[in-house]
Amino acid sequence: MKNEPVTIGKRFLSIAEFMSYTGLGRNNAIKLGEKIGCRVRMGHRILFDLKIADEYFDKLSRKK
Repeated sequence: MKNEPVTIGKRFLSIAEFMSYTGLGRNNAIKLGEKIGCRVRMGHRILFDLKIADEYFDKLSRKK
């Protein structure tokens, strides 16, 4: 069975949602988002693109 990414029905997550999704604290979640390029600005809001994050996590799991 293929591992499917767990989604919560949204493509873009707030920082609080991204923290919950990754299990990281605020500072580390922001750093990760910047590092992998999933942090996006929409107007005054900072959001995290779940599609990019999932692609990054999939690549990590294939390296093992």
